[in-house]
Amino acid sequence: MIMRPTFTPDSVIATTISEHLLNAGTFSIEEINAKEAYIIETSTQDNHYKIILLTQGDCYCSLGPVSLHMNTSCIGVIRPRQACTMLVDEQTTGFILSFSYDYLQLIAGMPGIILPHLHAGLSEYYTIPVAAAERVPITEIALQIVEEYRCFSSLREEMIRSLFRIFILYVCRLNEVKGDIDYNRCPPLVKRFFALLENYFLTLKMPADYADLLAVTPAYLNEMVKRSCGFTTSYCIQQRIVAEAKRLIMNSELSLKEISYRLGFDDASHFSKFFKKFTGKRYSDFRRQIINR
Repeated sequence: MIMRPTFTPDSVIATTISEHLLNAGTFSIEEINAKEAYIIETSTQDNHYKIILLTQGDCYCSLGPVSLHMNTSCIGVIRPRQACTMLVDEQTTGFILSFSYDYLQLIAGMPGIILPHLHAGLSEYYTIPVAAAERVPITEIALQIVEEYRCFSSLREEMIRSLFRIFILYVCRLNEVKGDIDYNRCPPLVKRFFALLENYFLTLKMPADYADLLAVTPAYLNEMVKRSCGFTTSYCIQQRIVAEAKRLIMNSELSLKEISYRLGFDDASHFSKFFKKFTGKRYSDFRRQIINR
């Protein structure tokens, strides 16, 4: 982490980034192509993980009193809800990939496998060393994701999800091998929680249920999960159910009532309210969006 002494506000010019959105803001990829220096800002309301991959040049991410130096020899990872000002030097190129927890659920199925690798520690941000040869395949995948946004194939979203899954697995493998954060330091309790969640989310929907199975208090389980992945136990449970609901809507012809039953809801109206609360969309609107895409 290096404090930057020479980058002053007078030399910063705000500019527009080429941004491609998918699934109502749950994932985006931004291409950095800076002919002049500029600023990118995020707020504490931003509920997305961010991965910064530079292919040329430098940038400096100001997070409170700390400046995180980024160049082509590392990949940056920033947790959700972190206020960040990114100062991009001219002639800098690269990508910023932003994704929410529920998108990770959709592409990974089991976030307990990926999240501990991606952020198994207390730091809100860090860098992963990457050699030039290792950066090549990751950059190629990012370029392929951008290309998929530019086509209108009926399989476009499926391709993007598949490519992003490969991208994130590359990053996680680099972090496991070289990163400052050791996957093995992720508490076994958290790994067991995600394993249990994957097996029982259709029937067990309360944090206390999982705390009982793990023989700990709900408060302790919540603290350990939040430290490891940045989200509460309740949020992880809710988003696992939402991700499965989206998967069923996107990949089946099941009715609202049938999906409600599969997800363990006794009443379709209860599921409908749950879906609206945690996605911001009515079930019917989401279904229509999938049909018309």
